[in-house]
Amino acid sequence: MPSTLTGLLLFVALLLPGTVYVATVQRERPDYRPSPLREVASIGLASVVAELVTLGLFVIVDHAWPAVTPNVSQLIRQPGDYIAEHYVEVFAWAVGLLAAAGLLAGGAALVVRRLPAHRSLLSSWWTLFNDWHPKTTRTVQCELEDGSYIEGTLADWNAQAEDSPDRDLILVGPIRYRPAGASTYYVHPVSTVCVAARNIRLMFVAYSDGPIPTRPSSAATAAEEAGEVPPSAAPPASAGAPG
Repeated sequence: MPSTLTGLLLFVALLLPGTVYVATVQRERPDYRPSPLREVASIGLASVVAELVTLGLFVIVDHAWPAVTPNVSQLIRQPGDYIAEHYVEVFAWAVGLLAAAGLLAGGAALVVRRLPAHRSLLSSWWTLFNDWHPKTTRTVQCELEDGSYIEGTLADWNAQAEDSPDRDLILVGPIRYRPAGASTYYVHPVSTVCVAARNIRLMFVAYSDGPIPTRPSSAATAAEEAGEVPPSAAPPASAGAPG
């Protein structure tokens, strides 16, 4: 590790392209959490590759238009004197090359992000909510551990790669609830509900092409506003997965 402030800043700057790469790849993908060693190795490798490619492009530019680039041979032989005399030029090129390496790493990450994630990184929730019919409205019905049921339209969910009990999903209204042992669904007078995975015994998902509903459908409005809906009115489940 660097022992001076200047060395530390240089170390952080050189790892910037790899950080951009890893952060970009992880967007819109399962929230996979690698070991610290593997994550550092990924950042370091991506930084080295991006910077080597950028330096290769710099060599091409230096050979084609030597007048517009710093004098590399003099910079290597007398770095202190050359930087003191041409610090503006050296600083501008250093920042430009670092930015180019960051853009190169980000572009590579955008390409990699379009590749399908390996199945070992996918949870059942990711398969249900992202891989299967991702552009449709997803009505989710959960059977909870106490035997009760809750139903609503999926709004958001925790995209962890592991099927962990320490995550949850958010449902939006109309929220329908059936207490344990009851035979009737009630419209809960709330807009959203957060359901913890540890409380879910079974999960049923129905996919439809309609927009996220803000009000019950016209056919069920009268019954729901009356305070209850018979179980037969619950939408059919087209897919299911354990919580």
